[in-house]
Amino acid sequence: MSWRLARAIRSSARRRTTPSRPCATTFITTLSAHPGLSRRFDTAICSLSTNADCSTAISLFCRPRQVKNRVLHEFQYQSGLELSDGAYASLAAVPLASEVGSHYRQRLISQLELYQEMVPDTLKRVADIVVKDFMPAIHMSVSAGHARVRCDQAIFREHPQAIAIANCILSERGFETSVFHTVDHVPTHVGTDGSVRCEARPVYIMEVGYPKGRR
Repeated sequence: MSWRLARAIRSSARRRTTPSRPCATTFITTLSAHPGLSRRFDTAICSLSTNADCSTAISLFCRPRQVKNRVLHEFQYQSGLELSDGAYASLAAVPLASEVGSHYRQRLISQLELYQEMVPDTLKRVADIVVKDFMPAIHMSVSAGHARVRCDQAIFREHPQAIAIANCILSERGFETSVFHTVDHVPTHVGTDGSVRCEARPVYIMEVGYPKGRR
């Protein structure tokens, strides 16, 4: 706990002429209710006063009691910046943003190798579509460095993994991709009474980013 005390004391010394910040929650009720804790707290402050980094900060206060109050206030303020145990447990299943992209290259290669092993024909067909249908749109938008490609080929309806394969192919070649899903309602029958029967067809829209062309 010594490093926390040191940080709180130095922070309190810098803010000794500024108004106190409000506490969000209070996790320490009072030291007087816990004599043992109070004695350990006083001992910790005395030991810190011998530290070169903390002795000057402590000497800026009139009384050790003021130091203790400042440190308690800092602990109370810091507690307001932390999630409660219940809230943390509810969010624990959501990965951190820094963890999502870790080992991305290894996972990408593993997925492509798996597709080559399990569905080589689908992988080849999707690669051909990328060359014949995607690349012309990408070349036309090279001045912007951004293209929007509509993936409405039959293979993307017949094979659910086809859009993931296309995403992996472009990512492996250095493009930045985002995929959005929508549904088109295509008329398939018109009745004599004017009624129209439609078929819902899933359509994927792929946003592709890449370096802009030099002018």
